[in-house]
Formats: sequence, C-alpha cells, structure tokens
Amino acid sequence: MSVVREILFLLLFFMDAPKLLELVEKFLQHGQVMKNYSKCTLIGYRRSLNLFMKETGITELGQLNRNSIEAWFFNGRLKRKWGPVSFRYYLKYINCFLKWLLKQGYIKENYVEGMEKPRMEQRLPRTLTHDEAQLLLDYSFHSNYRYNYERYRNRAVIGIMLMAGLRKGEVTNLKYHDVSIDGKSIFINLGKGGKDRIIPINARLSTILSG
Repeated sequence: MSVVREILFLLLFFMDAPKLLELVEKFLQHGQVMKNYSKCTLIGYRRSLNLFMKETGITELGQLNRNSIEAWFFNGRLKRKWGPVSFRYYLKYINCFLKWLLKQGYIKENYVEGMEKPRMEQRLPRTLTHDEAQLLLDYSFHSNYRYNYERYRNRAVIGIMLMAGLRKGEVTNLKYHDVSIDGKSIFINLGKGGKDRIIPINARLSTILSG
C-alpha cells in the first residue's frame, strides 16, 4: 500500500509541478535580487538554460535526470565540438541552477554533481606586445569618425582597458566622476563579484584621458 501511495504522490507532484521555463525565471529573479548578479551574468544564465531546454526538448521538471543532462553535454563535445572552456562554461550555469532547484525542494539531487570535466589545454594566455598595443591606440584615434569627440572617447576606452585592466562591462558602466585625473585613479562601482575597487592611473593613461 505504501508503494501505491508513493506512486500517487509522485503523479500528483509532477501534475502540479511548474514548467521548467517558469523555474528558470524564478531562478534568474533570485539571482538578480538576492545574489546581485550583474546583467552580463544573468544573460549568460538565460542563454545557457534556454539552449539546454531547446536542444534537449525538456520542458517539464519531471524530465530532468542525470542521463538526459549528461547526454546533452556529450553531444555538445562530440557533435557541436565544444572545447573544454565551453563545456565548463555551460556546466557552471547548469550546476548553479540545479543547486537552486535542490535547495528549493524541486528536485532530490543535483544531477551534475561529480560530473567529469574535460581537461583544460595548458596554454599561456597571449598578451599584446608594446607595438601591437600602440597600433591599437593609434587606430582608435586616427580612424574616420563622423564626430571629432568619438576619436578621443574611443582612444580613452582602449587605453583604460589596456593600461588599467578594466573589463568591458566595467568600462561601459563608468561615469565621468569615477575618473580622477588629479587623484590618478579610477573608481569601479560594483565590479566583478559586486565589489568596489580603485585602480591607479599611470602617467601615459592620464595623458590619454586628459585629451
């Protein structure tokens, strides 16, 4: 009799279970409100989870299981030619989503916990030479622009990324008052990880930002 009750309970649970897309939206709202995820991070989660649902055809919570998820990852490696970085990128987002589902009581286990990851290629990151960096700065300044201010703006953006190491999102979020030429510093408001930080400005970058 207990087996029958268990089966009935599972049937009722999956009949009333929310659609997977609804849970994705709840997860993203939680990340935005409680975790303070950046816009770029939220976009990454949405793209990855939507791609997973589209390619697997999984729309119901009850369809989620270890085999279906592992099959998607293996298919990505074998047929879509994912590199180790892409594999780990998607695994990170799927893992966080499943952890949230587990914590909220929607599932009983994290289906990707312990999943083997492909080995990363042991390559040193390529950096620009001094001449390449200078060429990039020159190009950003001497290209044909409709308005003259664009050459100063674009050179400043390239200079900040090259010499201060700011990320794309951090540069686009900069405000005029965040940059202090006199104080030789740039204030990063809620950068990566939701943390503020101050970046020093060297003499060369100071000259570029001064126009």
